[in-house]
This record gives sequence, C-alpha cells and structure tokens, in this order.
Amino acid sequence: MLVAAARDLFAQRGFGGTTTREIAERAGVDETILFRNFGSKEQIFHEAVARPIETFLRDYTDQWLSQPAGDDTPEQMLNAFAGSLYDLACANRSLLLAAVPNHLGHGVPDAFARLEQMAEQVAAAHGFDYDPQVAIRAAVALVISVAVFDRALFGGTDTPERDRVVTELTQLLTYGLTQRPD
Repeated sequence: MLVAAARDLFAQRGFGGTTTREIAERAGVDETILFRNFGSKEQIFHEAVARPIETFLRDYTDQWLSQPAGDDTPEQMLNAFAGSLYDLACANRSLLLAAVPNHLGHGVPDAFARLEQMAEQVAAAHGFDYDPQVAIRAAVALVISVAVFDRALFGGTDTPERDRVVTELTQLLTYGLTQRPD
C-alpha cells in the first residue's frame, strides 16, 4: 500500500515533488509508519521506482544472455532487442521519467555489464569491431529515449505505430554497429 502510493506519486511528480507526508496520506497511514518501514524518502523511492526498473533490467538481460550469440542474424537480434526494450520503456514510461533525474543508475551497472557480455559474444561470432561499453549504452539510451519521449518527439497525435518505430531503431542499430568503415 505504501509502495503503490509512492510509485503513483513519484510517477506523477518526480522525486523532488513528492513528500513522505503525501505518500503516507495517499496510503492512508501515519507518516511514522513509512519511516519505520523504509527509513527515508530515498529508501521508499528505491522500493517503489528503482527496484522495479532493476528487476525488469535483470530479467531482460537474463533473457538475452540465455540465447546463443550466433544463432540469429545481427538484424534479428537487434530487432528483438529494440522491440522488447521499446515495449518495456513504453509500459514503464512514468517510472522511467521519475527515475531518470534521480536514481536511474541504481542496478543499471550490472545490467550493462551483462549486456556488454552479450555484445562481445555477438561481435566475436559475427566479426564486428565495436566498443561494447559505449555501443550498449548508446543503444539502450536511443531505444528508451524514443519510447519515453515519443509524444514530445512526434507531437502527440502524430506518433508513428510501434512497428514502424522499432523497424527504424533496428536499422539504426544494425547498420550503426555492423557496417562500420575500416
């Protein structure tokens, strides 16, 4: 009940715009209950916003690391990567917006390290030469940014269909990573 109330308020107002008093009121409990259970605003933010992001990033990387690196073409892999990450970001838009300015870094280094491991395997299997650390971060930032800021980027009512966006993201990633000049 406290975590759900906190998640709603953080998604609406962000970290700085939400008070522990408002969270407690929304949950229908005394503010001391919040502090007794979580200790601080930062801790309830972590439970309400950062932990779900960490969980979906961990689950996401688990799925990717369980696949053999050389079975699909790079374009097929990047299409699945862009599509599933885009869907995940769209579904969690408000949480990502609440987390970005404050706490998005919690739990992300492990997810990036695991994605880099996958990128190294793909590069080795297909003979590509890219910097996995930079490439993964750029790819994740690109896909999440387009998903989270789609209304601002496309003007709200002119937002292209999901498949069109994912196709363009796939092409940018595929040819940006695989067709590099020597």
